Amino acid sequence: MRSHSIALMLALFFCASAFSQGDREDVIYMKNGSIYRGTIIEQVPSVSYKIEIAGGSVIVAQAGEVTKITKEPKTSAATEYIYKDVRVRRPLPDYQFRPKGYFFQGQVLLEALEFGFRIVNGYKFGQFGYLGLGVGVDGVILDIHGSTDYAGAYFPIFVHYGGDILKTQITPFYSVEAGYAFHPAPSPLSPANIYGSGSDVVTASGGFMAGAGFGVRFKSRRKVHFDLSAHVDFKQSFATINTESTYGYGYEYSEHTILIIPGIRFGVGF
Repeated sequence: MRSHSIALMLALFFCASAFSQGDREDVIYMKNGSIYRGTIIEQVPSVSYKIEIAGGSVIVAQAGEVTKITKEPKTSAATEYIYKDVRVRRPLPDYQFRPKGYFFQGQVLLEALEFGFRIVNGYKFGQFGYLGLGVGVDGVILDIHGSTDYAGAYFPIFVHYGGDILKTQITPFYSVEAGYAFHPAPSPLSPANIYGSGSDVVTASGGFMAGAGFGVRFKSRRKVHFDLSAHVDFKQSFATINTESTYGYGYEYSEHTILIIPGIRFGVGF
């Protein structure tokens, strides 16, 4: 009789232990705030842990990212859904300010009297030291007086210098540039002005160019940045006008101007 009582007590103990174990689950806490709840199915000491979560998915947790592992009572279905939403996120790497190195910049010009595209390659010496060489294609539509005498395609080659004002992910920045803008003649946008049966034939050439801008730079965590800036372009241009009248005589004269062209630039680079 006594042996039957002992057997019954042992059976009750093992059942209670099994019930207690079935009501608990493994919980892994990660350094990034994620929480994995389920059953640990494999562990490699000091390397990784595999945990099977609700639904049968298996997640690998690297040991170096784990803060603690516990046994806890199972959560309700509603709570489990919330935890799943947290743990599937993979945070982006933290933003790191890059103090120096190669840089590339591409810009689209949307300006009052012209449009175009610029490319700059160079080296960053520090927060305030971006130095590079740039080339581009600019299409001038009108000059500041509304004339087409200086219209057409310009091909600038220039030295670019700029810098970030702050060491933050979003920072104001400035840039300046100077060089020469080639302007092949004659201009396709300004071939002639008609007076009776005579005409004025305009040919133009380029000259010194410069520019300055100020804007905001948005840096991503993947070493790519996006720029938006207000910019002013200065272009020196020369024009030669050959005039021929209906009476068979004509004359030639030259003029030059500084084109001042404000506008907006959109840029992307790394």
